[in-house]
Amino acid sequence: MSPENESHSGELQFNIGVIGATGFIGAPYRAEIRECSGAKIVALCARRRELLEHAGAKDGATLLTDDWREV
Repeated sequence: MSPENESHSGELQFNIGVIGATGFIGAPYRAEIRECSGAKIVALCARRRELLEHAGAKDGATLLTDDWREV
């Protein structure tokens, strides 16, 4: 474990990108990730831009794309 992955409390911190973020499986996964201590959703990938932007606002993701290779 490297120091940049730890918070001030010593808890492991990690960034997550979700591919298929607005689909049948992606939406519930995002909800579970939001509940995880130390997890931060930073990137979302989905085909439908309107749903992607809504999900990004809800999750605080800074990278929104329809190209999985960017994640």
